[in-house]
Amino acid sequence: MSIRIMRAGAAALAASALAVAGFALVAPAAGASNTGTLKLEPSTGTGASPISVVTSAGCGSVNATHYVVTLTGTGVQYTVPGSGSTGPTYESVNYMVGNTALSAVGSSGESTSPIRTPLSKLFNTVKAENKDAKLPSGAYTLTLECRGKLDPKPISTFSTTVTIIDGATLSFKEGAPDPITNVTKPKITGMAKAGATLKVSNGTWSTTPTSYAYSWKVGTKVVSTKSTYKVAAADKGKKVTVTVTAKADGYTDGTASASVTIAKK
Repeated sequence: MSIRIMRAGAAALAASALAVAGFALVAPAAGASNTGTLKLEPSTGTGASPISVVTSAGCGSVNATHYVVTLTGTGVQYTVPGSGSTGPTYESVNYMVGNTALSAVGSSGESTSPIRTPLSKLFNTVKAENKDAKLPSGAYTLTLECRGKLDPKPISTFSTTVTIIDGATLSFKEGAPDPITNVTKPKITGMAKAGATLKVSNGTWSTTPTSYAYSWKVGTKVVSTKSTYKVAAADKGKKVTVTVTAKADGYTDGTASASVTIAKK
């Protein structure tokens, strides 16, 4: 099973994928087509652990002779090793397991039985390629496509969401990222009167956030995106609300709010 790793824009990825698998651009294969889901076995672990992916059905077409597996993320945060960049860039990440014969996993195109294929080599290669930088945490799409040997167009497609929780160890789980949940709500401190400066605490969360974002509003108008807000004279008698957004790698952002009413005098 050959593996090729690519990072590029959509057009470049498509062209590279064809070159990697040795495809010739021909008419789409005829025959039945399936779409379905993938299941990871086990559903959690690390890249060093044995892992397989199982389709929810077979390819369903006599024209299917091979398959490819890709792990992709769009617009993820990634610092290119050796680029001299002082911060992360945002670009696509695409890892492809090269064109593999269905017979290699004991299956055939017309089979209705699920296809099982190991992915340990994929995750281990991803880890090795990212030895100088963390693979971005977050949600990725894992896809298995049944194809004809000389046809880059999928006959059947099976996919699932995989969440990379820790990009350094390639800790992962099946499914979308868990949300960060608020444990202790943020608190506003300071005098609730015109001219005073209000400050908000971050509160506590179910996992340790890597960063926070703030949004202070008077009514529906955003008046500050800092952790503090100086009360304006026009705010007298109005409610001021601040929303704290907690962020952490491998998790969906969590939010929590606090509010105070500004004195009329």
